[in-house]
Amino acid sequence: MLTENDAIQLYRKYIEVKNSGNKTLLTRVEKEVVTKFDYLVRSDAKKYQAFSNYQDLLQEGYIVLFKALNNYNESKGNIFYWLHQYVGTRISRRANKFSIIDIPLQKGKLPQYQFKRSDMMYKIREDKENPEKNCLLKEMGSQIKTAISNLNGEHRELLESFFGFDENSTKYKDIPEPEYKVKVRRAITILKRKMGNLQFAE
Repeated sequence: MLTENDAIQLYRKYIEVKNSGNKTLLTRVEKEVVTKFDYLVRSDAKKYQAFSNYQDLLQEGYIVLFKALNNYNESKGNIFYWLHQYVGTRISRRANKFSIIDIPLQKGKLPQYQFKRSDMMYKIREDKENPEKNCLLKEMGSQIKTAISNLNGEHRELLESFFGFDENSTKYKDIPEPEYKVKVRRAITILKRKMGNLQFAE
């Protein structure tokens, strides 16, 4: 693990090489940066290991790591604090945007095109070996349910049925599949706007 002095020296080396225009050397230094700051990115992404897009979150962390270095200067104080703020915030925002509302519609292709037991409900089922995962995913489920409850009329009823919150609903069982998918996509678009105003528990 890097000391603060080691991190500053690596930061200086990266900036110097970046400004030199030597692309070959820059590639080598960038690899060194990723290797030596890998633990920092992984520590900020650790709580999202249960997410199916975990690897994407790591990649996002590495990308923003360089943005953080490019915007850092030593007058801004502790470099680790600066990097954690950048990387942690970006990973958290990206993770929060990823939710079960992004599941492909074809995964919900059950008889009568309904989710008797939706992907979301499967994702938030109890995992006795991972209480942290339980807490996070149940909070996500609660936030999604809250957002759905704030929708109007048909959109609310449709998504409550689609996500399995209203397992007894039969209102949409006779809708042709193409029409059903169009309605769901429209409702999910509206739901995503609602979700943009919500913050999941850290």
